[in-house]
Amino acid sequence: MNRRDRMATATIAIEAKPASTIALLADAARIPQWMPAFGGAVRVEDGSACRVIEAGRRVSLRVAVDLAGTVDFLPVVAPGVDGGAHFHVASRPGGGSVVDMSVPVAVDEDPAVAAVTLRAELTALARSLASRPR
Repeated sequence: MNRRDRMATATIAIEAKPASTIALLADAARIPQWMPAFGGAVRVEDGSACRVIEAGRRVSLRVAVDLAGTVDFLPVVAPGVDGGAHFHVASRPGGGSVVDMSVPVAVDEDPAVAAVTLRAELTALARSLASRPR
């Protein structure tokens, strides 16, 4: 089985508008605020290119944003190979957003355990958005 075939996904409905949600997701410098499992400090180097300092090592990261509702965090996991998290943000009937978050899961990892982490990160994202001025 290919590592990209195994995914963990979580979804949350939040009060923030899709544009606000996408803006926060696209702000790489704020990733540690709502996604602590992601790693340590993020240094934005050039637009969408970043460096993440995680457990003493530097990881290259690209943030790809499609204003139609997707944001991808693409760390370089091996030369020429991107991995990472995928987000889809959609309008929620009655206002707010629905956010789906998916990540690849290693063969030796339980997708259900990974989904618990994703739900915690999405809850932190919702809290971050709730604390921002509208």
